[in-house]
Amino acid sequence: MPTSCQHILLVAFFSNTTFVSEILGDFCSVSKVGEDLRADVAVAIFWALLFKALLVSSYVALYFRHFWLSFFIMCLSILLPVRLRINRQAVVRKRERRLPLSM
Repeated sequence: MPTSCQHILLVAFFSNTTFVSEILGDFCSVSKVGEDLRADVAVAIFWALLFKALLVSSYVALYFRHFWLSFFIMCLSILLPVRLRINRQAVVRKRERRLPLSM
């Protein structure tokens, strides 16, 4: 059974480096990280399954010679990770802009 630190390193492969450095800075404190990590893993699995479903449906559309439908689905499956990356960068920028409470 993998430990929480191994789960964090697994998510680190697919996640933003600043998020991982924040987690590893606490050296895998399970009480703080546990709920956030489960949510991140669940969201990552959801988007991965959606991406795979789009690709499979595109291949099925190609098999039945619906070329325009297949092209549209492929465009959606390409734009999905691009849009997720843009959203993740916006969240990181918003987090960095926040001032500490002491200021």
